[in-house]
Amino acid sequence: MKKIKLFPAPHLEVKIHVSEQMEADIKRCKEVDGAECDQCSWNDVQWENTGMCELLVVIEILLEGAE
Repeated sequence: MKKIKLFPAPHLEVKIHVSEQMEADIKRCKEVDGAECDQCSWNDVQWENTGMCELLVVIEILLEGAE
C-alpha cells in the first residue's frame, strides 16, 4: 500500500492510502485513455464531488517513475 500526502492549504494535510489495485487501475486508465470507470477501484472515491483519480497531483505522484 502506498501513502500519499497532499498539502492543499497551510496547516492542512490530506493522507490518501492507495492499494496496489488502485495504483494499477490508474496506470491502466492513463494508458488506455479512460478505461471503464465502473470497473475501476477508484470508482466513487470522491472529495468535494471530484474523483480523486482526476486530481492532477494524485496522477503525477502515482505515475512518477512508471514511465
